[in-house]
Amino acid sequence: ERGVTTILGGSHATLCPEEAMQNVDSVVAGEAEEMWGGILEDFKAGRLKRLYRSERFVSPENLRPPDNRVLPYRPFGVDSVQATRGCPHNCKFCCVTTLNGHQLRKRSIGHVLNQVKEIRDRGMNVFFTDDNIIGDRSYAKELFRGLLDLQEKTGKPFLWSAQSTILFAFDHELLELAAQSGCRSLYIGFETLSREALAQANKRHNSPERYKEAIEILRQRSIRVVASVMLGLPGEDKASAEAMFRLLLENDVVLVYYYILTPLPGTALRDELDREGRLFNKDRWDLHDTLHANFVPAGNQNGWTASDLEQTIWRFY
Repeated sequence: ERGVTTILGGSHATLCPEEAMQNVDSVVAGEAEEMWGGILEDFKAGRLKRLYRSERFVSPENLRPPDNRVLPYRPFGVDSVQATRGCPHNCKFCCVTTLNGHQLRKRSIGHVLNQVKEIRDRGMNVFFTDDNIIGDRSYAKELFRGLLDLQEKTGKPFLWSAQSTILFAFDHELLELAAQSGCRSLYIGFETLSREALAQANKRHNSPERYKEAIEILRQRSIRVVASVMLGLPGEDKASAEAMFRLLLENDVVLVYYYILTPLPGTALRDELDREGRLFNKDRWDLHDTLHANFVPAGNQNGWTASDLEQTIWRFY
């Protein structure tokens, strides 16, 4: 409206570029690091294209951190670092592999540690934004040892948190290194107690019978669990959801994110629900916020309705 050239990138622009183009001058679909310089040259020359689409995933050496001078204010005392991109798992409800690939791309450990040191020199702690910080076990071990060495050399202890699978709790060597190097919080996708639901979601690496054990193992090492729970997975019913809620409550997991299963573009889940005619509010992205149910639950979900899911998530919160 003000005549300012506007370029849009990110998840929505990548998954729904035609729709995104209705709102801006130009859309960047895919990872932008290796395209951005050329896009700026096109803008300066007055030849900006309507759509730029990355033909490949960015090479690890080009996964450079952002310029902290652009956003210098960090009100929570935490800055973010991405050591790896992509995820070796391929859960049916997740669009990470569509956006970032199935193969893990790893930045140089030295570059990651330099970024961490710069953040620590500003007196801040670190959140690793990787979708799975232990996606490559050998790399994770080297990273944690590097973090430990960095603290010993600088004499400045710091805390870090990350996202991981529950497998972290049962890898003694990795866990000890993480705890010693300052890990104090892990965001873990528990999702459900239903083995059937986990299998249908292609998240078979979770072991519901060991959830309580995992929470206790992490607590013993002063690592707080931040739990992610998904309501409405095919194969899950009301009783299973209630049992998951009680397990976390009774084991003092104080920070939980509840989500309603959300059929995002680029996921196997959305394709499946669309084929079965069970999607509604297809293009209402304002309702694709994980707090609304945009699908008809399956027949094996023991009476769940979309309304039930929406009422349950608020009751759990």
